[in-house]
Amino acid sequence: MAKHKSYKYLPSQMADNLRDLGIAVRKQMNGGMQGLHRSPAFGSSVEFAEYRSYVQGDPIQRIDWTVYARTDKYVIRRFHDEVNIRAHILLDTSESMTYKEKGKISKMEYGCYLAACIMYMMINQGDSAGLITFGDDIREVYEPAGTFAGLRPMLLGLEEIKPQGQSNIENALHKTAELVKGRAFVVLISDMLQDPREILRGVGPSWTPGNSAFRTRV
Repeated sequence: MAKHKSYKYLPSQMADNLRDLGIAVRKQMNGGMQGLHRSPAFGSSVEFAEYRSYVQGDPIQRIDWTVYARTDKYVIRRFHDEVNIRAHILLDTSESMTYKEKGKISKMEYGCYLAACIMYMMINQGDSAGLITFGDDIREVYEPAGTFAGLRPMLLGLEEIKPQGQSNIENALHKTAELVKGRAFVVLISDMLQDPREILRGVGPSWTPGNSAFRTRV
């Protein structure tokens, strides 16, 4: 990412603090790109590819202790059967997100910071991330990008958001499901000011309490 450009929701100091953090999924993913996540297609290309820094949640048994003994750094072996995951950040831009009261920032600003951070971390670790904004309907759709150059339009888009109207989370989730191709990691950022039963209908009829598929939406 260009050093000369300062983004409102991803200032350079924040990006530096996020550089060593990562997001991992525990379920196997389908795909062909290398990333931090396991593919169910074992056996075809499982040779060693390269090292990456250890992140919280990685299996301890995959730490290369030989490298640690030489460098005092925790690293993980990456293999060619590891795949890229696409993250879609679903951001509520309804008028209720402007609420601030006595806080330093509004819910909308907090949501934009959170969206920017998650997208940056995903791309920084070799995955891809996209942004979908919504109110009573889908408003803006940014396709997942796997480079910092591709992240730039989304960061600028966050700065242009003007919250208005009401939110329809159920509708947004249904339409996002139509837009997303294949398996993906969907992050919902909202104040959730809607009937919980309607929100759960947006998740899908297969949802049950404790279902991990629902917990991936925060």
